[in-house]
Amino acid sequence: MHAIIRSYSDPNLADILVSHRDEVEEVIRAVPGVRSYTLMRTPDGCAAVVVGDDEGAIRGSTEAAAQFLREKAPSAAAPTVVTGEVIVQLGAGVTA
Repeated sequence: MHAIIRSYSDPNLADILVSHRDEVEEVIRAVPGVRSYTLMRTPDGCAAVVVGDDEGAIRGSTEAAAQFLREKAPSAAAPTVVTGEVIVQLGAGVTA
């Protein structure tokens, strides 16, 4: 498995994404191999964490996210990105 963290410094982006939650979910669910998506508010904006089966799923999620943001938040700056192989994943079965 692989994961990516995309960190955005736009203070309004989290609210934009939440207001389009159903569309975000539809976009992410359409990417083959994506196992989980988490959006969290951060002090300077928000961060999205995506876990996928492989690097292809991560690339697909990145392309889908970029397209979505071009349409819904065109002024959002490019994110800071960290990606890598998942070496441990624990699940608590909790959903928000």
